[in-house]
Amino acid sequence: MCQNCKPKIEKNDVLLLEHKKTCLECEESILNDYIIDSEGNFICENCEDDYFLCCECDKNYHTDNENIFDNQLYCDDCFNEKTCVCESCDNRIDIDSGYYSDRDNCTYCESCWPGECGENEFESKKINLKENTFNLLKYKYNFGIELEIDNEDLPYYDIENNTCFGSKEDGSLNCGMEFYSPILQGDKGYNEIKKFCNNVNGYSVSTKAGYHLHIGAENFNYNDLKKIWLLYRIIEKYIYSILPASRQDNKYCIQSIIDIQHILNITSMDGFKILWNSHDNNNGTRYHGLNLTALESHNTIELRYHSGTINFDKIINWIKLNFELITFAKESSIEKILSLNKIVLPKDNLKNFEKLLNVLVDYNDVKEFYIERFKKLNGIKEEVLTV
Repeated sequence: MCQNCKPKIEKNDVLLLEHKKTCLECEESILNDYIIDSEGNFICENCEDDYFLCCECDKNYHTDNENIFDNQLYCDDCFNEKTCVCESCDNRIDIDSGYYSDRDNCTYCESCWPGECGENEFESKKINLKENTFNLLKYKYNFGIELEIDNEDLPYYDIENNTCFGSKEDGSLNCGMEFYSPILQGDKGYNEIKKFCNNVNGYSVSTKAGYHLHIGAENFNYNDLKKIWLLYRIIEKYIYSILPASRQDNKYCIQSIIDIQHILNITSMDGFKILWNSHDNNNGTRYHGLNLTALESHNTIELRYHSGTINFDKIINWIKLNFELITFAKESSIEKILSLNKIVLPKDNLKNFEKLLNVLVDYNDVKEFYIERFKKLNGIKEEVLTV
């Protein structure tokens, strides 16, 4: 029987036709030349201009996945396998030509490679976290901090001998060092930070420096990470509102641009990794304010939003705030997190900021601290409302 007009036909009258090909893009039948994309779909010659051939895997991809390096075109996967970003200057380099540092657990370009430990560099010292208490920091997350201090005259001897912090060069600083803690937790971690701040009391930090917080995520599943990413994506404008202007449009703590719907569509850890490293997410650069690239290198979530500081109150309240945010995200449903848009989407003002804190944060001292920060950084002079 003929598949088009249905009448019976004799065997000798059968005309065999090549299998019909339909273009994925325009859905028209393909009669002339065509290409096949990486998924095996047909693309007609009229739509072919929207595709490119990856120079590495030799497959055709839509230009949404196009990446250019060294005047060559790469798909997302090959781009991330072939290249990396220099830890210091943020330039993209061929991964095979980079210099990997076991100490820093990252790669440098030839110009930025710091070499072996130099003057004023020393390792952090592991602390015993057994028999810990959780009165000052109630959450039991493991964490670590990195404090950039761009000051030419620092008490290196005191820091090395009186604290657990290590010291290493940072290419983003014109002078000074980055001081990094070992793994911290609870009240022991709180006291180690206090000790460090006492040793650098009286020194200054410029607006070029940053303060990075790492929170252990060894036991987080894809759904935890999905909800954490979603929460920070929704409330991010308020995070920047409690930080100095130097953190706005800063290339070392960039804002998230990912479409929220893409985050909602994550259904697996593989899906999470693909989206994080995608072109839509700046190819997964570690310089997001919320850096989830650190999951691969450190098993941590890194918060890079904060400006450089050696002020103990700023350091510890930032830790408390992010512990609260991550706990809220993990324990909440997607629907509850999305409902925060009712607070966030209207005009960003003190009243809405207080509403947001009351939903997200249990620590009253943290609420009071950041209400005062919001007022100071946004030029608000009215009395603080009761929390």
